[in-house]
Amino acid sequence: MSKAFVPGLASVTEAAHNRRLMDGWFVKYLKGKGLDIGCGKSVICANATPWDIANGDGDAELLTGIPDASQDFIYASHVLEHLKHPRLALQNWWSRLRGGGFLLLSVPEEDSYEKGFWPSLGNPDHKTTWSANKAASWSTVSINMLELLSQLPKHKLHSLTLQNDGHEWASVEAIIQKQDKQYRRVDSIVANVVCMCGAKDVLFRGTTISGGMLFECLDCGQCLKLDLQEHVNMVNSNIDIITAAYESK
Repeated sequence: MSKAFVPGLASVTEAAHNRRLMDGWFVKYLKGKGLDIGCGKSVICANATPWDIANGDGDAELLTGIPDASQDFIYASHVLEHLKHPRLALQNWWSRLRGGGFLLLSVPEEDSYEKGFWPSLGNPDHKTTWSANKAASWSTVSINMLELLSQLPKHKLHSLTLQNDGHEWASVEAIIQKQDKQYRRVDSIVANVVCMCGAKDVLFRGTTISGGMLFECLDCGQCLKLDLQEHVNMVNSNIDIITAAYESK
């Protein structure tokens, strides 16, 4: 029996429950001790501690009283867009994670939620709009999720996707792991390398100037530069494109 579902979950979290259960979220990412930020009185799983200012827990941007490196996971669904200083919040949340811990984020995607209108007609409390990775935005308060996450030290991006879970709008959903190694963002990989571990579970990370395709092996973390015609069978069409690759320093 999964202990993931807790009655009374907020609608966005509850709507995503079955998908995440099928994807193995609760087994892979929500192990150990964690926080559910902005959850009200409900939590995403039984081993998560709720943190909500409405419950008297204090400012979510600061997490005062939570020691550094004390959490195995931190989950925040549709919280960042309500904060005055989301970048500060992200830095503080990151510092509370142990090495190997996961940060799991979800925010409304600006084109499907705000639909070009600002202030937000859907929720006037929104202070920022969010994209997964757009070069330019109509919004003057837009934040590019991929660019923001790339500033976190010692991180490994596991996924960055758009999910609607039955809603008329989409959420940008990110899963980031705190690593012992430092990863750096790169725009291309020069050498033609093929993963030697034999794994076929890869994520598409973008394209090179020469037309090669960049992938990341999820088993060993190695970045691959592959020829599309030879390796088209390795591409999962359900995975959203992320126009950057990461390699370890």
